[in-house]
Amino acid sequence: MDNKKATIKDVASHSQVSIKTVSRVINNEYGVSKITKSRVLNSIKALDYNPNKAAQGLRSKKSFLIGLVYDNPDKFYLSDIQSGVLETCAINGFSVVLFPCNYQKSELTDELIEFIKKTNLDGLILTPPISDMKELVKNLQLEIPLCVVSPGLLTSNPLWVSSDDFKASYDMTCHLINQGHRDIGFIKGHKGHGATQHRLDGYLNALSDNNIKIDDRNITEGDFSFDSGEIAAKKLLKNKSPKITAIFASNDAMAAGVMKAAHKAKINIPDKISLVGFDNSPTASQAWPSITTIGQPIKEMASYAAQILIDNISNKSEKKNVNKTFDSELIFRESVRKI
Repeated sequence: MDNKKATIKDVASHSQVSIKTVSRVINNEYGVSKITKSRVLNSIKALDYNPNKAAQGLRSKKSFLIGLVYDNPDKFYLSDIQSGVLETCAINGFSVVLFPCNYQKSELTDELIEFIKKTNLDGLILTPPISDMKELVKNLQLEIPLCVVSPGLLTSNPLWVSSDDFKASYDMTCHLINQGHRDIGFIKGHKGHGATQHRLDGYLNALSDNNIKIDDRNITEGDFSFDSGEIAAKKLLKNKSPKITAIFASNDAMAAGVMKAAHKAKINIPDKISLVGFDNSPTASQAWPSITTIGQPIKEMASYAAQILIDNISNKSEKKNVNKTFDSELIFRESVRKI
């Protein structure tokens, strides 16, 4: 075997099984005993055998390509999503094709179907707000296996991952209330994201459960971008009745926008107004004062999404409906003051 690449025939001979059995082990198919599988895997390792993905693709009609579709202004969120998907796909011998898009385009479904056919994808991962588009998801289900990330609203797709945005927002609002804040401003996220409503509902329910009257003047629109956070903050900071003592922005990019607006108005954070965000992006820890926020396991969610999609494509899972809701973490920093 010196200076010669091992073949599937060599692995079969070394492990004393048929070539077909080796192929079934490589493709993780059913019907191979644990002892036989272990023997074959040991032979693969001993011979340093690397399956030829191109040849496997020809036999199985797989391209070993996963598409990742996104339209999100938060580059840190996208970085974590891409990192989780890329790492998991690499481990499983798959490659990733990125598809940035405009979710508002009326031709988006047609463009995605063309993208699927042109690249011969095995599966597709949809991120918000695309994952919230029910009709688009239904149409794509007819073309290719899908996994949707943070659909927010109820989804008909059997494969999905999400985080509990309602509970995270509820807990963060309760934290502000426990610090003595009762007049809490809230900046909503992108209208197209299901998570936007869950975060707002968490805030509203926390106020209600703590017998705090909800004031619509304390709630304003944003779209998850820095600029929208600054604009929304200017509206809230002009609101003198009641006097807002804390602002909850639906993501860290908008929280950074709030910080800019407050500094320009010579309003000190946290002495005059407390601030919290959502996502635990690098911005939150690098800003001064550092921003209290909510950490979502975005990379882990993306990794899990890629794995359950690959398992579905490769028939590695007997379950047709696989999903998981991840917990978030409150991260306390300098931007909140007790009053």
